[in-house]
Amino acid sequence: MDLLRSTIKVLFYDFAPEWIAEAEVMDIEKRNTHFYERLTESIKWRERNFTQSEIGILQHWLEDELMLDEDCNMGYSHKDRYTAYDRVFIPLAKCGNKLLNLSGKQPCVIYRHLLRWRDLTLLTGEDLLILPSLARRDVMINNQRDSFCWPNIIRHDDLKINTILSQTLSDTHAHLNASTDVFDLNWIAVMNHPDIWTSLKQDKYNGLFFSLGAHQEYDIVSRYSDIKKTLLEWIEIAAAIRMRLLTMLLNKDLENIDAPSLDFSDEQFLDNLKDEFLGNLAEISDHIIKTQSGLKYDYAILNWNEYGFTIPESSKDLDSPFMILSGERSLFYKFFCHYFSGKEPFRKFAPQVFLYFLIKNKVRREFVQTNALIGFNNFKTYQDMKYRFVASLGNETNNNKKLGKCNLKKLYTDIAYIYAIQSSIIGTIPKSFEARVMPNEISKIRHLNFRESIFGKGEIFEDNINPTVTLIAHFSKRSDNVKKQDGEIRFYNLRKNLREYNKILIEEFRSNNTTKGILFVGVDAAGNELLTPPEVFAETYKELREKGISNFTYHVGEDFYDLIHGLRSIDEALEFLQLSTTNRLGHALALGVDSRKYYTERHNCGIMPKQVLLDNIVWLKFRALEWNISLQPETQLFIEKHFEELSESLGYVYKSQKLSAYHYWEAMKMRGLGNVEPLKSKKNTTAKEQILDTYLFSSETSSEGAKTQIFEFPRNFWKDVNQIQEHLVEKVEHRGIIIETNPSSNFKIGPFTLYSELPIFKLHTPGNGKGHHLPVTVNTDDKGVFATTLENEYSLLAISLRKQRDSEGKRLWDDKEIEDYIKQLVEYGNISRFKI
Repeated sequence: MDLLRSTIKVLFYDFAPEWIAEAEVMDIEKRNTHFYERLTESIKWRERNFTQSEIGILQHWLEDELMLDEDCNMGYSHKDRYTAYDRVFIPLAKCGNKLLNLSGKQPCVIYRHLLRWRDLTLLTGEDLLILPSLARRDVMINNQRDSFCWPNIIRHDDLKINTILSQTLSDTHAHLNASTDVFDLNWIAVMNHPDIWTSLKQDKYNGLFFSLGAHQEYDIVSRYSDIKKTLLEWIEIAAAIRMRLLTMLLNKDLENIDAPSLDFSDEQFLDNLKDEFLGNLAEISDHIIKTQSGLKYDYAILNWNEYGFTIPESSKDLDSPFMILSGERSLFYKFFCHYFSGKEPFRKFAPQVFLYFLIKNKVRREFVQTNALIGFNNFKTYQDMKYRFVASLGNETNNNKKLGKCNLKKLYTDIAYIYAIQSSIIGTIPKSFEARVMPNEISKIRHLNFRESIFGKGEIFEDNINPTVTLIAHFSKRSDNVKKQDGEIRFYNLRKNLREYNKILIEEFRSNNTTKGILFVGVDAAGNELLTPPEVFAETYKELREKGISNFTYHVGEDFYDLIHGLRSIDEALEFLQLSTTNRLGHALALGVDSRKYYTERHNCGIMPKQVLLDNIVWLKFRALEWNISLQPETQLFIEKHFEELSESLGYVYKSQKLSAYHYWEAMKMRGLGNVEPLKSKKNTTAKEQILDTYLFSSETSSEGAKTQIFEFPRNFWKDVNQIQEHLVEKVEHRGIIIETNPSSNFKIGPFTLYSELPIFKLHTPGNGKGHHLPVTVNTDDKGVFATTLENEYSLLAISLRKQRDSEGKRLWDDKEIEDYIKQLVEYGNISRFKI
C-alpha cells in the first residue's frame, strides 16, 4: 500500500509536464522506457527507506502488475497496444479501491485508511482518485452516475464517529476569505476566461510567478528541460485539453472520433490552441447553466439534456454549493467511464488528460499547502494566493464575447463568500460558523444573503438560520518601521490604524440591535506574530472593552523564534490584553510542543533578533522566580551573560549606569499600558520608566534590537522550558481561557511530524487519567488552504488516537474513550461560541 501511494505521489505530484511533451514524439517502445526511467528515478528520492537496487526492480512490478487491468482489456496481452502513458490511470483506480468505500450514493473513505488517504490526497486532490475509481466500478456493474455534488472533502464510513459529527458543530476559528476552495475557483476561472491569460501576462505582480513556473516548490525539472514553457503557457495548454475533452464527449459517434494531438514543435502551437478553444466555447455558450446572478461560471456545467444525453444533473444538485465542482467532476467521470469501457479514442487521449492533471496539480500546489516547510511565513505565501487569478482583471471585461460580459470580481464575490459559508454550515443539522473578516469588510459581508443557492432557484436555509453564522473582526499584525524617528513610538502606523478600526467596530457593534443580517460578535488579532507583539493591541482591546465589546480572542504561540518566545507571547497576551474566562487564544502551539524534542532537533541552537532574546531571558528569569522554579545553574549563567551584553549593546541605561534585570522586568510589564508620551520633558524618572521610554521611542535601540543574534542554549535547557511550559498551561487553565486548535493548520505550520504530536492531546488529554483538561475547540482555520472541513478535522484526531500505541503495541485508547473525547471537544466548540 505504501509503495502504491508513493507511486501515485510521484506520478501526479512529482512527474513533470515536460516529460509528456518529450514522449509525444517517441514510438511506443521508447515512450515506455522514457516513462519508467523517470518514474523509478523519482520514486528513489521519495522512498528513501528502500535501496536503489530495490527501486531498480520496481519497474517489473509496475509493468507486470500495477499498470495492468485485465478486466478492462488493458492487461498483459495489450502491452504492445498501449503505452505506459496510456495506462497511467490504472494505479489510481487500484489505489482508490483499497482506500474508498464506493457502495453508497456518495463516495467515502474507509475509516481505518483515513490518515493514508489524507497523506496522499493532500498532495493530489481527492477527485483525482475518486473519479477513476467510481468510473471503473460503474463500468463493471453497468451503472451511470448523474450526481457529482458530494462535499469537497469526503467523509469516512465509521458509523459511530459520523453519528457524533452529525450533531451541531461549531467552527470558532475560520477566516472567511480562505474558507472557500480558493484553488478550485481560481482554476475554473482560468479554464473558462481566456482574457485572464492576457491580463496575467501584463500583470507585474504575477509576472515573476508565471515566468518561473513555480513558487511554492523549486521546480528543477521545469527549469532545466529542453521544453521551455512558463506556468501560464501550461495553463493555456490545460484549458485547450479540457475543452477538447468536452467536444469529444459531445460527439454522438464516440467510436469513430479521432483523438486530437499535441504538437509542441509547432511555433504556432499555442495560438492554434487558443483559436480552437474560443471556437468551441462559442458553440456551447448558450447551454451553460448560469448562477442566480446570471453569470456563466463553468462551461462544463452544461444542460446535457439539450445534447440528447441521458445523464441529467439532478434538480436537487442545483441547490448544492458543491454544484460549483460538478462540472469538472462530471467531465472527467465521463472520460474515465469511456476509458475503462475500452473506447479507443479516449485511451489514445489519455496522455493529454494525464498532462492536464499534472498541470492542474502544478498550479494546485501553489494554493493548497502541500510543501514540507513549516512556520507562518510559509503558510502566508499560500494565504496570499486567494485572489491570484480570479480578481486579476479588476473591472468588467467584454473582450470575451463567448461567455458574455463578465465581471470576474463580481463573479468571485458572488460565489466565493456564499460558497464559503454554505459549504461550512451545510448538513443535516446546520453547523455554526464564526467567520473572521477585516473590520472594513464587516458591513458588506454581514448583509450578504447566503441562504440562496448559487445555481438553483430556492433557498437552502431559512431566515432563522442567521444566528448560525456570526462575524469576528480581526486586526492584521504588521511589521514595525525599524528606521523610525526618535520620539516616534514603536508600531506608530499600526496603532494609528487600530484606532480607526475601533471606530468602525464600535459602530458595527451598536448596529447589531437594528440589523437583520449576520451579527458581529467579537474581535481577534491575526497574522505574523513574529512581527507584532501583544502589547501593541493592549490599548485597542481596552477601548473596545470599555465600549461593551467583551468577546476577545488572539492568535498567539503559533510561530516563534524559540519555545520561550512562544510561551512569553502567550503570557503577555493574557496580561496585556486582560484575557479571562470565556476569552480565547488561537493556536497557542507553544503550550503543547515537546520541549525536549524541539531543542534536541535544533541542536540547542538559536537565532533571533537581539531584542527578542533579551526579552526572552528576562521573562524566563522572573517568571521562574514567581512560579518557584529553580533554573539550572547553566541556564542562570546563560541569562546573566546575555543580559549584560544585550542590555548594554541596545542602550538600556539609567543615568549613565547599567541597569539590573529586575528594573528591565518591571519595565517589560508596563508595555501594555498603551500609548504613552516620551519622557524628554520629565526630569524625575525612575529606572523602569527610562527603560520603557528607551524601548518605545529610541530609534537606535529599535534598529540595534532588530539585528540577528546566533547563540547556543545550555545542554539541558529543555528541562527549564518544560517547567515553565507546565506552569503557563496551569495559568491558562486556571483563568478558564479556551484554546482554539486547528489540527491540519497546526500540523502544517508547527514543528510536528505526526498528528499524535499535536498540542491538543497535551492540553486536553483523552480519558479520565493524568494530564491537563483545558477547554479546547477544533476548527478549520483556512480550510481552502489546508483542503479540509470541520468534520475532517475531528475525524483526523479520532483516527490518530486510534492509531496510538504503547511500547508493547497495545492501543492507548479504546473506541469508547475516543468517542467520549470527540463528544467533549464538540461540546467545547458549541459552548465557547461568542454570543452578545
